[in-house]
Amino acid sequence: MILSIWRYCHLSLAIISSVFLIVAAITGIVLAFDPVHSKQTKFSEKNLDNVTISNFIGNLNERNSEILEISVDHNSYLQVKSIDLNGKNQHFFASAIDGSNIGNTNKKSHIYNLFKNIHRSLLLKKTGRLIIGVISFILFLMSITGSVLVIKRQLSIKKFYSKIIFDDFYQFWHTITTRYLLLVIIIISISGIYLSLQTFDYIPISQKINHNINYDIIKESEPISPIEIPIFKETKLSEISSVQFPFSPFKEDQYKLIMKEKELIINQYDGSILSSVDFSYLTMLSKTNYQLHTGSSSSIWAIILAITCVGILFFIFSGFKITLKRIKFKKKNKFNSSESSYLILVGSENGNTNRYAENIYDTIVSNGKKVFIDQLNNYKPIKNLKQLIVVTSTYGLGQPPSNAKKFIEKFTKKPINTPFEFSVLGFGSRSYPDFCQFAIDVNEILENTLNATAKVPLKLINNQSKEDFKEWMENWTKANELTKTDFTAEEKNSFEIVSRTYSKKDPNKNFTLELKPERKLVFQSGDLIAIKPPEMDEERYYSIAKNFNNNIFLSLRRHEKGVCSIYLDELKTKTKIKARIVNNINFHIPEKFDKLILFSNGTGIAPLLGMAYENHERKPVDLYWGAKYPESFNLFRDVVNELIDDERLNEIHTAYSKSEKESKKYVQDLIIENKSEIINNITNQTCIMICGSVDMGNEVMKNLNDILIESGKIGLAHYIDNDQVKVDTY
Repeated sequence: MILSIWRYCHLSLAIISSVFLIVAAITGIVLAFDPVHSKQTKFSEKNLDNVTISNFIGNLNERNSEILEISVDHNSYLQVKSIDLNGKNQHFFASAIDGSNIGNTNKKSHIYNLFKNIHRSLLLKKTGRLIIGVISFILFLMSITGSVLVIKRQLSIKKFYSKIIFDDFYQFWHTITTRYLLLVIIIISISGIYLSLQTFDYIPISQKINHNINYDIIKESEPISPIEIPIFKETKLSEISSVQFPFSPFKEDQYKLIMKEKELIINQYDGSILSSVDFSYLTMLSKTNYQLHTGSSSSIWAIILAITCVGILFFIFSGFKITLKRIKFKKKNKFNSSESSYLILVGSENGNTNRYAENIYDTIVSNGKKVFIDQLNNYKPIKNLKQLIVVTSTYGLGQPPSNAKKFIEKFTKKPINTPFEFSVLGFGSRSYPDFCQFAIDVNEILENTLNATAKVPLKLINNQSKEDFKEWMENWTKANELTKTDFTAEEKNSFEIVSRTYSKKDPNKNFTLELKPERKLVFQSGDLIAIKPPEMDEERYYSIAKNFNNNIFLSLRRHEKGVCSIYLDELKTKTKIKARIVNNINFHIPEKFDKLILFSNGTGIAPLLGMAYENHERKPVDLYWGAKYPESFNLFRDVVNELIDDERLNEIHTAYSKSEKESKKYVQDLIIENKSEIINNITNQTCIMICGSVDMGNEVMKNLNDILIESGKIGLAHYIDNDQVKVDTY
C-alpha cells in the first residue's frame, strides 16, 4: 500500500509537470552550452593571476584618454569601458598583458535570448516565472518520491547504489539514471526554487551595501594617479569583479572596488580605503545559487547540467513507457467472478507477467470453461471456485509486486472455505538471491490451507523463459484435461558427439562440444539447445553456434555442482544424446547489416563465433571478449584464427580479470579503450550482440550508452528500439 502511494504521487507529479519539464529541459540544454562555448572563446584571459590592477591601468592609459570601468566576469573575460584618444566611448575585451583591445563585446543572439526567456518565464512574464517556480518545486518532490521508490526496490537506503538486475530496459535505465543524476536534479530544482523566490522578493537578490563615509572631513586636492594607489598595486586582476572610476574630481565621487567577497571605497586623492563592507552570507549564497543553476562558473558543470536535462527528458519518456506497459495488459473478462469455476490472480510489477496469465485465460476459455482474471490485490472468495491459478512475479528482494501486496493479508482473513485446487506459477531472475520468493510464499500459504490441493507442483520461471512456460502449460493443461492449447513441447532430436576439446591449463575448466544432428535441422547461431540429463527433472538451455560443418558448436564450463555440465563433460565422442532446438528469434543476426559488434565473456563466446561463421558476405565484424584467465582463450584460438583468416572476423579484443602479466580488465573496459572506433562504427545498420553473464551485459550496455551520449549521439535506447541491440544473458 505504501509503495503504491509513493508510486501514485510520483506519477501524478510527472503528469502535472511533464509538458513544462520538457520545455525547461530542452531550453536548459541549449542554455547550458553557452558557458561551455564562452570558456572556449579567445576572449577568456589566462593571465589574470599575473597582473595587478595598477599595472593593467598603466597599459590602458597609453591607449585611452579616460577609463570608466574595469570588470572581470565568471568566464575570466577582462572587459574595459573607456573613452579613447579620439573621444569615442568604448566597451571591449582587453588583454591583461598590454591592455590592448582583443575584441568588441557583443550582445547575445536573439535565439539565445528567446530560449532564455522561455526557460525563465515561458514568455509569460511574472505568471510564467511563477509557473517555473512551481515546476521546480514539483521536480524536487519528484526526485524525493523517485528516491523513495528506488530505496523501496532495494529494500534499504544502504543498498541505494547496489546492483540492479536488468529485467526491463526502460525500468532498468530509469532507475540507473535516477541514481546517478539524483544529486544534480536536486541542485537544479532547489536553485530554481531559490531564483523564483528572489523574483517575487521573498529572498533579496543582493544586499544593500551602505558605506558610512563622512565626506565633510575629506579635503579635496589633486587626485593621485590610480597607478599609485596602494591596494591597486597589491591586488591581482583575478581577485576583482570590477573597478569603477570616479567621474569627477569632487570628494563625493570616489573609486569603487568590488572584490569577490567585499566592496571598498578608495579615496581618489591619497589612495586610502575610506570604507570596506564584506558581502553577507545571503549575497554569497545568491551568487553561488546562480552559478549552480546556470553552470556559468564552470564548463564541466555546465556539461553535467546539459546531461541532466537530457536525463530528465529520458525520465519522462521512460516513466510513461513503464506506466503504459504496467496498465496496458488489462484483460476484459467474459464472465463474472460469481459464475466462474477458474480464478486467475496476477501479480506483476512492470506488466511482463500479465501476458502469460492472459495465455492461461485464453486456453481455459477456448476449452469452454468459465474463468475470471484479476489482480492479486483484488482477491475475494468465489462460491463456485474449482481452481485458483496464481501467476506472479517477485519485486526487488523477495517482495510482492505492488498489485499483489494485499493478497496474503486478504486470503488469511477470508480464505476459500470450499474445497479447491490451486496452481502457482512464479516469475523472477536467478540473479537475485530471493528468486521468486513471493511465489514461494503464496504457494506455502495455499499448501497449508486445509481444503486446498495442489493441481501441479510450484513452477519457478527464470527470466521470462517462454520455453519453461510452455512446458508448464503442457503439464497444467494435461492435469486439467484441457485439450485446446497452443502450447506444445517441441520434438526432441538425436545428436552425436563429434568432438570434445578442452584446455588443460584453463583454471575455469571450460570445454567445447561439437554436435551433429542425425537428421537435417533448420537452426542458426543464437538459438538454444535444451538438454535434460538423466539426473535432472528440468531441461538446461545453452546458446549454440552453427559452424562450417553445419554442426552445433557449444562452449561450456564445468561446474562442480552443475549436474548438466558434468554430464556433458563426461560424454565420449560418438555418444548420442537427445535434445531439442529452441528458436531464439530475438538473438539472431539481422538479414541486412553493415557491421556486427559482438560482446561476450566466458563461454558466451560460442554463439557469437557462430555468427561470425555465418558472415558469408565478409562484412566487418569485431569481437570483444573477456575471461578471468588468458589460458581460457586457448580453447577458441584456432576457431578465431580460422575466422580471421577467412575474413569473416576482423579482429578480437580481449580482457582478463586475473592475468598475471596484465592489469585487471573487463569487457566493459574495452568499450572505454576503443570508444572512438565503436562510436564511429555505430550506424543505422550496425547490430550489437551481447552474450554472457547478466552483470557483463548490464555493464556493456551502460558503457555503450555513456559513450554515445558523451559523443553527442543518440543514446542506446534508440538502437534498442530499432532492434539493433540483441541480448542473451544468464
